[in-house]
Amino acid sequence: MANRGQPDFAITVTTTSATAAFRDISQQVLTFNGWNIEAVLQQSDAFGDAWREHLYTGIRQMDDLTLGGFYEDTATATGVNAIFGNATDLGAEREMELNAGLGVVGASEISHFDIIVKSYKRQPTRGELTAFELVVTPTGAVTTAT
Repeated sequence: MANRGQPDFAITVTTTSATAAFRDISQQVLTFNGWNIEAVLQQSDAFGDAWREHLYTGIRQMDDLTLGGFYEDTATATGVNAIFGNATDLGAEREMELNAGLGVVGASEISHFDIIVKSYKRQPTRGELTAFELVVTPTGAVTTAT
């Protein structure tokens, strides 16, 4: 098994939910919290039980994704600010792909899913470049292909 590093990873998104034109925002992202898919469980232990018990509800979910980097205000549709920075983008649905094996022939692992734009923050700091923080909530099924 080959190891993967920062150069092997790509983040692409659509500018609207109805388009198949993905934009690569990898070069604008400096921080990313990763992605976690989990089963939703319900606590099921009863009175008198000495240990906590759980049942699987049949639902799976992915945690919110948080991406950060340097703020840029280019007017082109390829930048993070142009795709997510307008007030009308909040609550909008997009598509996202995370490619964990970019450039590794026959070994790409692409996770594809819909997202809802939860928040987009501009973070000016004295003596530093302005940063952004984007939070998106995955919605619906996550498909992973190689």
